[in-house]
Amino acid sequence: MRMRNVWGAAVLVLGCNAEPSGGGTSFTSAGDSSTGPMETTTMSPPPDPSTTSGTDSGSADSTGVGSDSGSSGSTGDDVTTGGEPNMVDCMGVFPPQWQDGTDCDNAFPYEVHQYGYGTVIFRQALCTHANAPFFYMLFGQEQALLFDTGTGSNSVGGAVLDIVDQWLAVTGLPDIELLVVNSHADADHDGGNFQFESTAFATIVGSSQAEIEAYFGFENWPTEVVTHDLGGRPIDIIPTPGHAPGHIAVYDHQTGVLLTADTLLPGRIFIEDFDTFATSVERLVVHTEIRDVCHVLGGHIGMTNQPGVPYDFGAMVHPNERELEMSRDHLLELHQAVQAMAKSGVVVTETHNDFVIFPL
Repeated sequence: MRMRNVWGAAVLVLGCNAEPSGGGTSFTSAGDSSTGPMETTTMSPPPDPSTTSGTDSGSADSTGVGSDSGSSGSTGDDVTTGGEPNMVDCMGVFPPQWQDGTDCDNAFPYEVHQYGYGTVIFRQALCTHANAPFFYMLFGQEQALLFDTGTGSNSVGGAVLDIVDQWLAVTGLPDIELLVVNSHADADHDGGNFQFESTAFATIVGSSQAEIEAYFGFENWPTEVVTHDLGGRPIDIIPTPGHAPGHIAVYDHQTGVLLTADTLLPGRIFIEDFDTFATSVERLVVHTEIRDVCHVLGGHIGMTNQPGVPYDFGAMVHPNERELEMSRDHLLELHQAVQAMAKSGVVVTETHNDFVIFPL
């Protein structure tokens, strides 16, 4: 795997042309690659997926597209569906591995990976925080969504703004609004918001339910799903309370990626309000029935690559880490499990191959 230092000690970029098979990684530079590890590298996006089929990051079975293992079942009184179907080509790619916390002397506070056209994955390093949160950027023509900001213990603002500068240089856009939105109000997800308070082109929506409702115009929280346009790139804002009261997920029409933060992730899924959580999971299942899901991407990795084996609480070293990406089949598995618990009235910790249901 080839890695290039783009911003000195600030961030490590894993290249946009990473091979789906886990082979070599590169990052396309518009400049002279001989300038050494401190060079500024210009992000070069792949062709727009609306006009090019591209290379899939996995088969239908591994991504969840066309491989639904069951229906949503009863939607209940407070789960609604509707809208138009969304069909996409699954083109995103991932690095062969993320920093595992075993070499903090040479670690970068953030890793940045270009998943696909206008789509960037950030990971805060394990060496800075045991939760090592993931957060995401989705670029439209008018707005760039920053979904979560990590703990704020390092310069996430500098890393994000460098990516914005690269995107403007590549696209030729004169400017763009940075829309800072948080999945929920936990400190490892909204801790970096303050670093954008002095950024003139940034709008910080906030992490509370009231702030989310107000900005996106919700009228019937949590049953309503609101579609927001970033400028030629619609996203769906899906209320998913249960882990936290104001929790949301985001479905991206362009990539077919479902960003679930702490509602579904490869690790322990902590649940504060079980009944509300079960309804939220069902809401996600219903919403994705007619929409392709290429990948489900959560907020953390807490599982090893051995089925059913999580890391110890607070572990800051993750050797043999499971991959980040999940599929709609995992969502259906979670849905089936929580529905069974709700029906039986027995709500307990339950370990699955790729996640752990952990009621609090």
